[in-house]
Amino acid sequence: LGQDYQTDPDRKAHIRELAEQIAYTCWQMYEQQPTGIAPERVKSMAMDLSKTDTREYILRPEALEGFWYMWELTGDSKYREWSWKIFENFQKYLKVGYGYASLKDVRNPRSGKFDRMESFFLAETMKY
Repeated sequence: LGQDYQTDPDRKAHIRELAEQIAYTCWQMYEQQPTGIAPERVKSMAMDLSKTDTREYILRPEALEGFWYMWELTGDSKYREWSWKIFENFQKYLKVGYGYASLKDVRNPRSGKFDRMESFFLAETMKY
C-alpha cells in the first residue's frame, strides 16, 4: 500500500509486485484446500498442511481484506473473483442456522464445526 508514496519507480514496482505475490500465496492457501477455505496457520511452508498441527479456520478477515485492497490498488477483477469464490465456500461449509461457524479442519468438511462465530466475522470478514 505504500507504493503510492514511493518516488523511485523501480521501488514502487517492486512493492506492488511483492504485494501481488503475497496475495497470490494467500489465494493458493484457499484454493488448494478441499473446502476452498484456508487454515489459520501453516508450518514449514507445506501447502498440504502435512506439517501443521492445527487446521481450523475461525473466520478471520485478513486474506479477504488483502484481496479487497489489492482490487482497490490494481483494479484487477481476479481479486473480486477470489473473494467471491471464498464466500461461496463459506456458504457451503460454514453457514449454520443462525450465522456461520468455524471449521475444525479445512481439509475435511465432515470434521465438524466449532459452535461459535467470532465477532470480527460480520464486522470485518463479510464487509470485504
